[in-house]
Amino acid sequence: MRIDGILFDKDGTLIDYYKSWGVATAPVADKLLEYYNIDKTDENREKLVDGINPYGGLAYKTFSMVAQDLIPIISELNHEIIISERHLAQKLKSFYQKEILRLGENIPCIADLAKIMEEFSKRNKKIGIATTDTYEATKQTMKILCAEKYISNYFTDEMPIDMPVKPDGKLLDIVAKNWNTKPENIAVVGDTVNDMKFAHNGNAIAVGVLSGVGTEKDLEVCADYIIPSIKELADLIDQIEKEN
Repeated sequence: MRIDGILFDKDGTLIDYYKSWGVATAPVADKLLEYYNIDKTDENREKLVDGINPYGGLAYKTFSMVAQDLIPIISELNHEIIISERHLAQKLKSFYQKEILRLGENIPCIADLAKIMEEFSKRNKKIGIATTDTYEATKQTMKILCAEKYISNYFTDEMPIDMPVKPDGKLLDIVAKNWNTKPENIAVVGDTVNDMKFAHNGNAIAVGVLSGVGTEKDLEVCADYIIPSIKELADLIDQIEKEN
């Protein structure tokens, strides 16, 4: 089976989720408590962290989806405020981006991203990123990691144009059309069950990686293939292309 393109998830797949978004969540919760005039107690912080669900929902939800989860929690902690989902989503985006930007040039990668992207580019594989992070943040991250020039398409939250988001399989029809191929010739690589559902919803190949929040037990029921990380992806692509 020929693989014409690879569509990567970002956090947990290309970037170390635990060392970036994971460590950023407690400071973000503190900023939310301060912004919404809620006492900064350990109990209140824990409630917001649980609502954000850094090792669950945050790994695959958009900021708007996380905001929906947080509104009843924040409203319970401060009955006097009226919360706009859109406004809260923008605050989450801003607070997280500030925390992630603190990493500067030290964004924790799963592997040498530029080297891996260059190798696939030499093999004439199209490369894209599908993430629930924002377009601006995703492009900036790839630029810092010297991988931007290898990426032909970004599919993110807050795109310049309206676009389906994972796990909507219609997104893979758009990707396939852009790459002049078929969804079944695209490998979707991600660390969550949501990524695997996305691949199957769009008739693509689902490749799970164990470098993020998804465990082998989580992924084995929905992934076509499972590898430890993107470091093993080139060998897996070779294996897939020899099949059938």
